[in-house]
Order: sequence, then C-alpha cells, then structure tokens
Amino acid sequence: MELGQYLKSVREQKGISLGEVADITKITIRYLEAIENGQFNLLPGRIFARGFVKSYAKCIGLDPNGVVASFDSISNAIAKNIGQSLGYRTIRRTITRKAATRPAFKFQMPKLKLSKWTVFFIVASIVVALAAIFSSR
Repeated sequence: MELGQYLKSVREQKGISLGEVADITKITIRYLEAIENGQFNLLPGRIFARGFVKSYAKCIGLDPNGVVASFDSISNAIAKNIGQSLGYRTIRRTITRKAATRPAFKFQMPKLKLSKWTVFFIVASIVVALAAIFSSR
C-alpha cells in the first residue's frame, strides 16, 4: 500500500473527514487530496511536502517521524528516477534562470519638453505673484 493510500485508510478508519484534517492542519484540501493520491509533485516543494505529511500524520494520530521517513524514502526514489533533486535546489535554479533573463527595472522620470518661452512665462508669473504678496504687506 502506498503512503497516501495508507494515510487515507487510517483517516477513514478513525472517522475523520478531509475537511476536518484541513481545518486542524491549515492545509488546503487540494494538497491533502494530492498526498492521499500520491501526487507529491502537485505540492509546492519538498520542504512543504514534508511538513504537510508530518502535520497530516500527527492529525490522524500516527507517528509523524515514521511517516516522514517513509515520505523521504519515496521522494528520494523519485528524485533518482528523474535524475534531478527535488525541492529547494531545483526551485532555486529555476528562479535564478528566470531572474537572469528578465531585464533590470530602471526608473526614469518622464521628459518634459518645454519651450524657452513657456519656462520664461512660468518664472515671470512666479516673480509677479511673489511681488504682489510682498508688496501688500
């Protein structure tokens, strides 16, 4: 029996619904279903998957460390079969590649094209306004 099927059978024997497990563990039902179906590739990453499996096992009254050890052996076997590591290093490599291809963001002020006369009238208006303010005092 696979790990996910085992967890599901224990949960059902104890009369605990998947919704109750989700409420207790704060893991979405989608991820819990992926664990029960053995679709660990649908989980967000190896570290999260280990934590999810551990929380699930603890919630249904199993030894969390034993279940995580089983999960580790499964995920290591999967990693050997596909020839790459699962989890952080693969994710980090992917993010680094995406970041390297994305151009750096540079903030540029919009260029205002004002004629000499426009600048002259703006400055003259400010001077006249200041003169009017100070002459009234």
